[in-house]
Amino acid sequence: MLKVGSDDQAKMFLSEKEVNRSTASRQWVSEEDTVPGIELKAGLNALIFKVVNEHRDWAGSVWIADADGQPVPGLQVTLDPDAVK
Repeated sequence: MLKVGSDDQAKMFLSEKEVNRSTASRQWVSEEDTVPGIELKAGLNALIFKVVNEHRDWAGSVWIADADGQPVPGLQVTLDPDAVK
């Protein structure tokens, strides 16, 4: 599952498929939205998180968890997919 927070609106794509959208004008709260049923494939998974700011500062957070809400063992995060071996 994904646990997502954003200030304000946001969209999230996993491997080119939209998996979450928030259209509300809101303050950032960690883990405000829960997106169940997310499946990661073996190897590289591209996660794109777009936040649109309406007022003041912007913020966004994503927590990737297993079905029980626990961290996924062995998960590695990179901002440079070309560096993944």
